[in-house]
Amino acid sequence: MMMVVKNYTFQGVEYMVCSRQAAYVPGPAAMELLADRRHGVGADRILLVDVEEPQSMQVFTANGSACAATAEDWRVFACFLRQAGMTATAAVFARALGDRALVDLPVMMKEMSYFEAHVTTAFCRRLAALDKETEILAC
Repeated sequence: MMMVVKNYTFQGVEYMVCSRQAAYVPGPAAMELLADRRHGVGADRILLVDVEEPQSMQVFTANGSACAATAEDWRVFACFLRQAGMTATAAVFARALGDRALVDLPVMMKEMSYFEAHVTTAFCRRLAALDKETEILAC
């Protein structure tokens, strides 16, 4: 149940991209732990993406709270798709960012740093247990 996350830093903000197609999809409590710079991977924003048609994403803050996507979130999503060798659905990005979004992407990618983290099975189990515990406490 290992999970791969991709972290991008753009304009001083760290973005973690997690795919919904992964074996494990983190819930809000797990996202908070993943975003923690001391005990997790570290991030300011978490993008939970669906790369299958139609392409979509949900955005969360470092504490696991859902929030509205910003233009930068969409740009990071477009970079993620490009690095994964997937074509971005131009209509999705044009609607969110305007017509020049995909044209400006190569310039933006030069200003962005990136790394890939492989989250171990043991840590994924810890994340899943944390989600389950939080769900039980919420009832």
